[in-house]
Order: sequence, then structure tokens, then C-alpha cells
Amino acid sequence: MKSQFQFNNKGCCVLTGLGLYALIVAVFLTSAGFIIQSNLIYLVASGLWGLIVTDFLISFISLRGIKIMRFAPTHAVRNEDFKVRIRLENKSYSKFLIRLTDSSFTKNITGVELPIVPSLKSKEVVELDYTLRIKARGVHNLETIKAESSFPLGLWNRVINFTSKSKITIYPEFYEVPQFAVSYRGMRSEFANTSSNRSGMGGNFLQIREYQYGDNLKNIHWRATARTGDLMVKELEKFTLSNLSIVLDSSADMILGLLEESNFEYAIKTVATIANKALTTRYHVKLIYYDQAKGKIEFKKAYGRMTPVLNSLSKIKPTNKVDVKDLVDAAIPEIEKESVAVFVLLSLNSDVTQKVMQLANQGIDSVLVIFDPRSFAAVLDKKIGDFYNVFSELMSGEAFYLTGAGIRVYMVKHGDRISDALSRPHMFLSS
Repeated sequence: MKSQFQFNNKGCCVLTGLGLYALIVAVFLTSAGFIIQSNLIYLVASGLWGLIVTDFLISFISLRGIKIMRFAPTHAVRNEDFKVRIRLENKSYSKFLIRLTDSSFTKNITGVELPIVPSLKSKEVVELDYTLRIKARGVHNLETIKAESSFPLGLWNRVINFTSKSKITIYPEFYEVPQFAVSYRGMRSEFANTSSNRSGMGGNFLQIREYQYGDNLKNIHWRATARTGDLMVKELEKFTLSNLSIVLDSSADMILGLLEESNFEYAIKTVATIANKALTTRYHVKLIYYDQAKGKIEFKKAYGRMTPVLNSLSKIKPTNKVDVKDLVDAAIPEIEKESVAVFVLLSLNSDVTQKVMQLANQGIDSVLVIFDPRSFAAVLDKKIGDFYNVFSELMSGEAFYLTGAGIRVYMVKHGDRISDALSRPHMFLSS
């Protein structure tokens, strides 16, 4: 949790509904007293004017000495609740009837109105919490906290906007995948550590040998020690870390569906899910994508932690600057030999198919994840979905061509659970 605080005491006094009614009555009585020449009406009007002016003057100082801070997380997961804390501190005399409204992280949504603070004594601190959920991944900003007080009479409302900037990065969701195979031809049928047949830590049992200075005492093999009379230790195989490259297509002209239900957002979640699966099984991950802010194709590496991948995925936007063929061309030199390459593509054509085939022939285990155009287009209108049926058939044809060459392909449809879709190779589905 962190916050940034900048104090800004610029504000204004706003006439409330009750104040407007009192002002109208005061003007009316003043006019009537002038016309009728009645001292009683003059007296009532003067008293009412006095209340209006007094309330205005007191309202002007009703929030003096107030300081506000916001404590918000620096990141959260899309569509999951997170807590925001507002700290209200009084550096001056007692205050009354304070209402705070925090601005919204997303556009076109009103801020969060917090419960009214009836009184705040001198040097007193009050903390108010609320939970928020953001449905759109990306970087979101909070700007101001509005403080209001209608003390003492409620004729005027004192309003001050306190600048308290906070930025939160919303990560895409990712899921656990029990099984996700990466190759038909290779030694690895699914994400797993590979053993090196050399001594190390964490692998399978390798051998028993005599104790050497510096060996971990936890590895002593007591049965062998008792049998031989010498101190013996068990040795494990050493795990090797494999490399996985994920190529993400963000071509804007191939995005189908609506907002968070588009094939592009499904692709983002798919990449996060695959990266998480790989990192938890000791793969090195390299994410290859077009960075719109930098205007170039980026190669983000991750070792054991999801944070670099999630930070990148939270900021990726659709682009017209690079198509899928250019992206794959740029990605191929960055894919290590004898590694795994996963292509998460919004479209699939013969040029890309041939390049993936060439990678497979070079000993690189290639996997494709594609998205059924018809199902995502149908989110907007069933007729539009029917129009894209021919594109679905062409993509499916390319997919079956690749599966026939031993390359595993996954087809994701709108409404699919990512974890289920990645456990269901396309070659086992009926067309």
C-alpha cells in the first residue's frame, strides 16, 4: 500500500437548497418591508440576512486545517475487490459534518461517497475504508478527494478538492491449468522440469556416495551409513531450466467481440495463464509483443516471477502498426533452439502456418492458441457471427493442417473457460 499527498486548499462555498430558499425569503421580506414600510418585516428580514452571512463566514473556515491522504494498492487483479483507505486528519479546531467523496479510477463513473463524519476533534485522525472492483485491465488513476461540510446551518456547503494522486495497475486474470501439452514429437509432453543426469538439488534420485566436506547434513542416507560404516549421502539430479517464448498477436483489425468479451482480452488472459503454468514448472519465459507506447516489438523476460509478464500484459493495447506476419518474423530470431514457442494469435494464414512449420522442423516445440472468429463476432450480433463463419472454417483448416504435422493447436471459443480450453487440443474436436 502506498499513497501520494499534495495539499490544495482551493475551494468554494456553494449555496444549498435550503440556503437558496432562505435567500429568496430574505429578498422577498426585504422588498415587502420596503413597500409596506413595516419595521417588523424589516427586523425579520435583517435577522434572516444575518443568518445567511454568518453561515457563509463560518463555512469558509469550517474545513481549515484538514489534511487528507489516500492509501491504495499499486496493483490488483481485474474484477477482484481491493481496499482503499482514506485518512482524514484535523490539524486545527474541531470540525463537524464532513463528507468525503473519492474520485473514480474509471471514466464516466461517479466517485465513491464515504459515510459522513459527524465531528472531528482537534488533532484527531479518522480512517475510512471502501472496497472497489475494476473490470478493465490497464493503468488507472485517481486524482482528487472532495471534502464537503454544511456546518453550521446548512445554508452554505463548503467544498474543497484535495489533490491526492494514486495510480493502480490492473492485471489480467490467469488460471491454473492441470494439463497443458506442448508437443507431440518432443520428449516433453507437457510443461515439466527436465533432468540433466548431473548432481544437483530438487530432481530425481541419482545415487548414493560418501560424504564430502560441505555436503548438506539433511541429505545423509542413514541406512547406507549404517550398512557401510561410513557417512553416506544421497544425491539428486539437477533440474535444468527450459525456455518458453510466447508470441502475442495484438492486430487491431482482427479484434472481434465487445470490450472484455473480445478475443483480444481472451488472448491476454490466455498468455497470462500459460506464462504462470510455465513459470511454476521452472521455465524461463519470454513474452514477445508489440509495445504501442515504445512503437516497437518488445521481448520481455521473466524468471520465476509473474510480475514482469503481468505488468506488460496490463498495458498492451491493440495496434495497426504491425500485422501477425511481421510479428512472427521478428519473433523467430528471438526463439531459442530446442525450446518451446507458443503463438497466441487472433488470425492464422498460410504464411504464418509455414513459418511455424519451419520452426518445428528446426527442433522447436511449437504450440498454437487461436480464437474462433465466429463465436466472438456473435457477441455483438448472431448475423455478424454467421458472416465470420467462413473465417472460422479457414482458420480451422490451417489448424488441422498443423496438427497433422505434429504441432498442437488449441481453439478457444467465446464463453470457454481458459483452463478448459487449454486442456482440450483442437485436433480432438469435431469440425
